Amino acid sequence: MAIYQVLKKDYFKFPGTVEQWKHIAKAFEEKWNFPNCLGAVDGKHVNIVPPPNSGSYYWNYKGAHSIVLMGIADARYEFMM
Repeated sequence: MAIYQVLKKDYFKFPGTVEQWKHIAKAFEEKWNFPNCLGAVDGKHVNIVPPPNSGSYYWNYKGAHSIVLMGIADARYEFMM
């Protein structure tokens, strides 16, 4: 969460008005023929060295320690969150 707090002002432009949301939906339909879409969600496992005594808390299905990085992007691949 700390990384988000530092970067949100410069890199994460979450829509604040109905018109901005409509613009995003229109872009998804025009570019990808995907109507009524307000964002694309994806995630990635980022391998880490786990903290001491964390047990299996950071152990993933791929057999490594990781955290999950999630993001929401608009139709132009720009992060919204």
